[in-house]
This record gives sequence, structure tokens and C-alpha cells, in this order.
Amino acid sequence: MSSNDSVGLTLQKQREARRVSIEAASRSTRIALKFLLAMEQERWEYLTTEVYRVGFLRRYADFLGLDAEALVQRLLRQRQQSQSSPVPPERTVQRLSLSAQRVLGSRMRVLFLGLVAGALGIVWLLVSHPAMPLIRTSLALRQAVTPTKVGVQSNVLDSRLRGNDGPKTVFQHSYHTLEVAAKEVTWLRVVADGTRLFEGHLPPQTSRRWTSGERYLVRIGNVRGMELRVDDQPIDVTAAARGNVAEVTLPQ
Repeated sequence: MSSNDSVGLTLQKQREARRVSIEAASRSTRIALKFLLAMEQERWEYLTTEVYRVGFLRRYADFLGLDAEALVQRLLRQRQQSQSSPVPPERTVQRLSLSAQRVLGSRMRVLFLGLVAGALGIVWLLVSHPAMPLIRTSLALRQAVTPTKVGVQSNVLDSRLRGNDGPKTVFQHSYHTLEVAAKEVTWLRVVADGTRLFEGHLPPQTSRRWTSGERYLVRIGNVRGMELRVDDQPIDVTAAARGNVAEVTLPQ
């Protein structure tokens, strides 16, 4: 480094020679980033008092391994000369502004990417949660007629329609439960009421149960690894299997 270099240029060259980023220097010296930029770019007016200028310069010079006292004396001489013939440092102002914009821009990009990742994670959890098919089925059942017992048709007589000749209208409704239990890793797809209740792999020792007012369309990728029960009655689907894959409509 040349002795003719300004104080700010001396600081900048020494920092770059030691391969230290200005952000890392700010963390190590506990001097705000804007003040380090101001010192390196000869914007001493940003350090409002001589105490701050000298104190920060000593601390930064010690951190960079420079002769702090020599730099302080050079700064005082440099400022005396500049006060006698001041020159507007327009180029330095522009460099300081661009450096601050780059630092701020990088932090805003990190924040934006973090928010996007968080939003995508929430959407994925809502879509892939195993309870979602059960919620859709439950909503569909609430819109249907309230049933009585599994597998039994109940006759509901509307007393307001009774006349002298007896009941005139009979309402009938039934619903079915499907329960599956995996003995081995098994691929499974269950569709009912036009809604896909489940599709994916069930681990061993895992069971699922659904309730629907319509029949189930069930496709199994490992017949020997799955047990099925409809309305609490065991169902054997091996006769409908092709190899180890079966597709059946339940109740049959």
C-alpha cells in the first residue's frame, strides 16, 4: 500500500488483502456497516463528531492490523487540507449509495424467498394431509339423510303425510363403512361418491376407515398384503385379482 493513499483507501486495500468482507468486519468490530463504508469511501462527515471519527478509525485499524496512531494523524492532516480547498465528492457519494443498495437488496431477496417457501409449505400440508378426504366425506354425509345402523335400510315415515288411508311416502337410506388393514406395504386407491378418498402406499400395521352413502371402488396393488372389511364383515378379493392386483366395487 502506498503512503500516498488516502486513509479510506488504505483501510479498504488492507481489508481486501486480508480477504475480509465488509459485513464480517462490521460484525467483528461492532461498528455499523454504514460507518465502515463511510470511512473506506472518505465520507467522514457521516461520523458527526471528531470523537467518533478517531475512535472508530482506531478500532478499525487495530482490527485490520494497521498502525492506528499513524492513520489518525494522517486523517487529521487530510481533513485540514480538505477544509482549506474542499472538493464535492460526488463520485464517492454514488459509490456509497450503490453499496448500501446492494446490501439492502440481498437482504430483501432472502426475506422474500423465506416468505414464499413458508407459504408453499403451508399449502402442501393442507393438500397432502391424510384427514382431507375424511373431511370431504363428512361434509357430504351431512348433506345426506341421517342414517340409522350400518348396512340396514331405515324407513322414515313423515307423519305430516299420513292421512286416513295410512302412510303415503316412505324414505329409504343406507350407508356403508369400509375398513382396510395393511399387513405389508401396499398401494391402495379408494373412490366413493365421485371423490377420491385415498391414493398412496399404506405401511405395515396401518389401518384406515371410511363411511359413505355409495359404493366404494377399490384398487389394491398387493392383495395378499391387505385385509378388507365392509360393514364389519371380512371381504375376500383374491378371486377378482389379476396376479397380485385387484379392483373391486364394494359392497358386492
